[in-house]
Amino acid sequence: MRNRKITVPVINGIRQMFNAGTKQKYIAKAFNVSVATIQNVRKTGFDYNNYNNLVNRQLNKWKLNKSNNIVKATKDSKAFVDVQSITQDVKTDFILEKIAKLESNTNWLVDRIMRIFPEDK
Repeated sequence: MRNRKITVPVINGIRQMFNAGTKQKYIAKAFNVSVATIQNVRKTGFDYNNYNNLVNRQLNKWKLNKSNNIVKATKDSKAFVDVQSITQDVKTDFILEKIAKLESNTNWLVDRIMRIFPEDK
């Protein structure tokens, strides 16, 4: 979302551009909203109340999914597992993978350099 509130005049402008055959991505750019917003406005028949209801339902569904994900992060639904620590573990694993890849690339590079410039013994 691009932080632009959809109002009745905006919906009317979207309808006019849509009826004129303008592509949705250009309409979105003109009103500084996402293409998904344009699709939602079109899906609701260019009616502000229908659009508002649709967006509210979507937001409620996303909030419910987010709260369900926190419940799934509990162990056997008995003990609460700190979501922050899970996130930190994922970040740590990602960083360790990147370090391992960097080490592998460094070893390969050193090997190539040693082949080109062998040590004098």
